[in-house]
Amino acid sequence: MSGTAEHVGGANAAGFLLVGMVGLLAWSSSIWSSGYAIEHERHEGTVGALFLSPASRAAIVVGYGLGSFVWELPSLLVVGLIALLSGARFDVSDPFAALAALGSVYVASLCVGFAFAGLFVLSRRGNLLANFLQMPIYLLAGFVVPRDRLPGWLEQLSDAVPASHATDALRASTLAGASFGQIAGTLVLAAVTSAAFALIGFVSLRRVESVAKRAGQLEFY
Repeated sequence: MSGTAEHVGGANAAGFLLVGMVGLLAWSSSIWSSGYAIEHERHEGTVGALFLSPASRAAIVVGYGLGSFVWELPSLLVVGLIALLSGARFDVSDPFAALAALGSVYVASLCVGFAFAGLFVLSRRGNLLANFLQMPIYLLAGFVVPRDRLPGWLEQLSDAVPASHATDALRASTLAGASFGQIAGTLVLAAVTSAAFALIGFVSLRRVESVAKRAGQLEFY
């Protein structure tokens, strides 16, 4: 096998894809759990009770996402084992940096899913949107290809995706031996974009609740 086939984005291919799979699992899990949380309650006929209760809607959406992340742990372990058997090589000089980057991947995915929780309901096409958005994020976040190989305008668009920065940080800290100081700027970008999506989530959830109560369609909106 040639050197170009063995290495992707400056790292060994198996390691590059392993990190991408971590992000892919986190994102897929989030969009179908936190992102689909309110839609799920609507389909189950319990959204009325949810909106009329004093419970925090945000906490429920986040709870869906965290529960799904735990559910995905066996898949993550299997992917890691396959990557190791495939020759994935790691270079971790700062374990704290690697853990911070890993946490950032999950926080970023959760915040994007949180943003979609209300938007899916407002669109009335939650399932369609979830399916439509799932694959483009694989590309824009750099899960399957290096972001610097994307066309310029797509790379700029990918900068708006929190998981893209988090994935960059995870690859740097686990495959290139980057320290926390070296990935700090990237983690800040992930945090800022994640906060923006979280704000969208809070606003959209408030909008869903307001419109549904005003229209008297808690079960059907």
